[in-house]
Amino acid sequence: MMNKLKAAMMTRAMKLMTDPKVMKMLSNPKVTNVLLQAMMLKGRAEQAWSERAQVLARQLNLATQQEVDDLKAELDAVRSRESGR
Repeated sequence: MMNKLKAAMMTRAMKLMTDPKVMKMLSNPKVTNVLLQAMMLKGRAEQAWSERAQVLARQLNLATQQEVDDLKAELDAVRSRESGR
C-alpha cells in the first residue's frame, strides 16, 4: 500500500517538475530555502526522537537497538575467531 502511494506521489511530483510555473517558482531562492529547511526538519525530528529514546532506554535500564546490534557484531567476531583456531 505504502509503495503504491509513494510511487503515485513520485509520478505526480515528476509531472509537477515539468510545469513551467513550478520551474519558475523553484528558481526563487526563498522557495528553495524553505524546501531545504523542510527536508532538514525531518532529519532533525528523527535525531531528536532517537536521542530521547536512548535517554528513556537508559532510565528504564533497557538496551537500545544500536547496543543490541553492537553486541551481536562482537559475538560474531568472537565466534569467528574461535572457529578459526
